Formats: sequence, C-alpha cells, structure tokens
Amino acid sequence: DEKGFRRAGLDYWPLVDCVHHATWEDYLAVAAPERAFLFTTHATRPHWGASFRSGDHLLFGNEGAGAPEHVHQWLVQRHGAEHRLRLPMSAEVEGRSINLACTVSCGVYEALRQIEVSTDGGTGLV
Repeated sequence: DEKGFRRAGLDYWPLVDCVHHATWEDYLAVAAPERAFLFTTHATRPHWGASFRSGDHLLFGNEGAGAPEHVHQWLVQRHGAEHRLRLPMSAEVEGRSINLACTVSCGVYEALRQIEVSTDGGTGLV
C-alpha cells in the first residue's frame, strides 16, 4: 500500500527518481533497457559472477512468486540465461530464499561496487 511504500523509503524519497510503469510493456517502451539482469531463485549463476556496468537495469520479482514467466522469457531471449542471477545460499537451507529487501540490497551494492571500482566513481545504475 502507499503508506507502506512511503515508510519503506524513510527520508530517502527526495533523493529517488521513482517512475512507476503500469505494465511490463510500458516499462520496456519508456525505459528501453540496453542491458538487464534478473535476480531469481531459478538462476544458477551467482550475482558476483556478473560484470555490471553503468546504465544496467536490475530486475527483481515480488516476494512470493518472483518475476512473471514473460519477464524471464524476455531476459533470456534478449541477453541469455547468464543474465539471470541468484544469491547463493547454504545447502542446509534447501528450498529457501533470501527475502526481497536483502536480495535487492546485495544485488545493488555488488553492482555499485563493480561500477565504482571500474570507473573510479562512476555514474551508477539506472
């Protein structure tokens, strides 16, 4: 809900350029991502195996069901299965996954780490 959405951003909202797209097709038409990565439990490649660069789009599904199948299909057709990434977990917790907020944090910070290292203070992600 809107109240929860605002609360999740705390006092950062003035620093965020948030754009809401009504549909996946609207996102593709407006954002026109040149490169994208999808974080998913269905991937075999760990997130640190990707080479991120400025302008990359990082995609995450919802907490329960993940990204819809058509998003997976678009990504694999456009970029290949190697652009599907996962956060590795211990085999002791088979069948479990890291919650969405933690996954986003890990993914975004790994991408920023790579971009900052490669550009000495790069422009960041879209």
